[in-house]
Amino acid sequence: MNSKWELKWSQKFVSGNIEIDRYHKKIIDGVVELYEMLEDSSRFKDKIPLKTYEIEEALFDHMDIEIGYMKKYNLPEWVEHDEDHNKYRKEFDFYKDYKTPPLIRAVLTGELSRNYMQAHFFMFDVDAISKINQKLMEEESLD
Repeated sequence: MNSKWELKWSQKFVSGNIEIDRYHKKIIDGVVELYEMLEDSSRFKDKIPLKTYEIEEALFDHMDIEIGYMKKYNLPEWVEHDEDHNKYRKEFDFYKDYKTPPLIRAVLTGELSRNYMQAHFFMFDVDAISKINQKLMEEESLD
């Protein structure tokens, strides 16, 4: 099996935070769909840039939401978490700044997003989202 296809949405990515899980699923499913389009890039040449953009937007939106929650709840690890986000942002910015051709950008977006979900999620998100969920439950119990 091609390693690109190994990243599929599964229970291992469920954090219990519906909002953040929705973004993680959108990113993973988007990458899978993008790779399928790249298999026949001439057929999907007009759809590939849109799918690339959708994945990037979902990734950046979800990063902002995570950090927003972490700052709101004064979780001290938000700085390190955000630094890791910024590593990925810088990579995306690099090829945006150089007007990378759409197919190359699609491949880079797929690979960066895939790496993000395989590395960052397990290194940072699992713990952070658990703490965010705890704070959200505490807020709900006060209402």
